Amino acid sequence: MTQSLSVSEALQFAEKYYQANRLNQAEQAYLQVLKQQPQNTEALCGLGIIAQKINQPETAEKLFSKAVSLQPRLLKAWFNLGNLRQANGNLPEAQSAYQKAIELQPNLAPLYNNLGYTLQQQKKWDEAISCYQKALEIQPNCIEAEVSLNNDRNAARFSRSSLQFSSCFAKTK
Repeated sequence: MTQSLSVSEALQFAEKYYQANRLNQAEQAYLQVLKQQPQNTEALCGLGIIAQKINQPETAEKLFSKAVSLQPRLLKAWFNLGNLRQANGNLPEAQSAYQKAIELQPNLAPLYNNLGYTLQQQKKWDEAISCYQKALEIQPNCIEAEVSLNNDRNAARFSRSSLQFSSCFAKTK
């Protein structure tokens, strides 16, 4: 890649390389952008996505965090930060990132779906169900939310009936 590319062109190339799974070239294009504009949040997010894909979660966390510190209203960075934290089992932090993303764009079903899944993993059944319902309200054909909602309702019922059973068992002793 030549130095004569504009930032916009370099970002376009980086995205095309990424889509073609040419990660080294995508990374080089993003790095070229950062040489010209060290605080370019699109390049930081792009590098974060690549870092996550090649199993470098600490690097990805730093890049996404830097992007949101530079541009606190950058939905893409908050969403990716939530996905990264969820994948790494940092569920309260993932929850927080998704909630911030929802504050910025309250009408995106995937945000509610992912938040619901994060809450489900924390056994916060009622909150998770509400998120899945909101995702389906926004996007009625959101299959992921529909499946998760049904799974969550069943898990919540099982969890509650187990608690009732164990408390009944304790009374009969």
